[in-house]
Amino acid sequence: MDSEFERVAYGADVDVDCRAVGLGELAGGGEVVGEELLADFGYAGVDEDVVEMVEVGCCLREGGSLGLPACDVALDVEEAGGGSLSSKITKAVTNPAPPTMVRNERGVYIAPSGKKTFIPLENNPAIFTELIHSLGVSPQLAFYDIYSLSDPDLLALIPKPVHALIFISPADVYHRVRETDSGTKNLTYSGSGDQEPVIWFKQTIGHACGLIALLHSVCNGSARRFITPGSTLEKLLREATPLKPLQRAEVLYNSDELEKAHMAVAFKGDSVAPLAAEPNGYHFISFVQGKDGHLYELEGSWDGPIDRGAMGLGEDVMSEKALEAGITRFVKAAEGNMEMSMIALCTKPEDD
Repeated sequence: MDSEFERVAYGADVDVDCRAVGLGELAGGGEVVGEELLADFGYAGVDEDVVEMVEVGCCLREGGSLGLPACDVALDVEEAGGGSLSSKITKAVTNPAPPTMVRNERGVYIAPSGKKTFIPLENNPAIFTELIHSLGVSPQLAFYDIYSLSDPDLLALIPKPVHALIFISPADVYHRVRETDSGTKNLTYSGSGDQEPVIWFKQTIGHACGLIALLHSVCNGSARRFITPGSTLEKLLREATPLKPLQRAEVLYNSDELEKAHMAVAFKGDSVAPLAAEPNGYHFISFVQGKDGHLYELEGSWDGPIDRGAMGLGEDVMSEKALEAGITRFVKAAEGNMEMSMIALCTKPEDD
């Protein structure tokens, strides 16, 4: 493989001219996009080679340039004996290019329809903590990993009080639980104003489920009093609270400050940040206590807040009763699937 291609493939943030590195000239211009985008745009008339390229994530730009991170994938395909990438490219592109996502200066992907798609957040307490602080939550609060729901020694590592929980569920487990719920993904909730027991946000930004769970956690229950007056989050809450769900979602969608804060941490963490076009197979769900003393399960892709019943006097969301009504339902539905994870929003110990 050409040395220039290898250099670009392993990190340089530039396009590769396919013809310059011997990858072949595109037949008729055009572009091969990720599987999710292919479905969104209804791109038709492609042969099996395109599908094969889509499955490995190749992105071929109009005019002959290969866009990152497709370079890494293409190099892997070539080295694995996947066949001549040059011939695949020349044969595959049979139609004019469909519309493609573009990125703004922060790395947010914008579909031709105008819909924004964020880079998903890594499920990392440090990243979630950094984000809430940048939005205006007091440094007194932080997120902590939950390693067990039953081991006393591991539970003792979680500071008290616990203001909210975020549970990350793989898709199959999530759907098994939702099959027993009476709700739907179609919006039915119409609550608004300070009289709501909880404030709920409908998710309209792509791959923002982690962000929505974070907002649900800090904007409800006992955590809400730790929001700094005049901060980005306090201003968003003041604007969004009186509104119905769709208008409330627009406030988040159009917030430049929220987008800036999210994208500032989206590329941090212990793993490589996924592409916006990559499917996200996990659901982030927040558990909080409402003003009415009930446990609420909040997720932006459902039809509204789910009331899981009254909590006992003096209980928080880590109480045995609250766990049984909430997270334990997912754990039981997992049937041994260990991909799930949990973090807790807590008041930091004085010595932390």
